[in-house]
Amino acid sequence: MNFELLTTSKYMDFQLAGQTAKTTIWKVISKKHADVLGKIHWYFNWRQYVFEPESETIFNASCLAELATVLKELNTLQRHREK
Repeated sequence: MNFELLTTSKYMDFQLAGQTAKTTIWKVISKKHADVLGKIHWYFNWRQYVFEPESETIFNASCLAELATVLKELNTLQRHREK
């Protein structure tokens, strides 16, 4: 099965920021201002990728939907790797 991860969306870019032995870390960056909005990383307690926002950031429904799409893709990729 071949997956292609979304690395850009209407409002945000997702840049690979690091890697652990089994997972990746992504910076979420605003396209309009180039500000770092937060990071996506593996949260071991929940066994899934999560978005951790920077303080004092706000998101509308469209941005949250884009983040949810990327989280779903990363979690699908991770589950595929674990098999």
